[in-house]
Amino acid sequence: MDTLQYLLDRQRKFEQDLISLDQIADLAYQQSQLKEYSLALIIEVTEFLAEINWKPWKKTQKDVDCAKVKEEFIDILHFFLILALLLDLDATEIKTIYDKKMAINEARQKSGY
Repeated sequence: MDTLQYLLDRQRKFEQDLISLDQIADLAYQQSQLKEYSLALIIEVTEFLAEINWKPWKKTQKDVDCAKVKEEFIDILHFFLILALLLDLDATEIKTIYDKKMAINEARQKSGY
């Protein structure tokens, strides 16, 4: 099984244990959840940044705890997976869209974007 699809399936199972299938199918619910989980994602990115000493102007920096950074990264991934599920994306569609966007990005870099 594809690793990304495994993660999506596992996240879907977890989410289905928390909410009803009727809620998942409701468009208004999906839209409110997209907003809520997008905000949660932003908070997790902020927590990630706090772990990697992102303030270059700060004279004292704490040691970076790589285990904690990885844990925060997984929290970010968790919310990306939820958003993918809310958008009804599977691993194949994510790869297709990713490849299309990557081709655009590569062309931009080659053209001096």
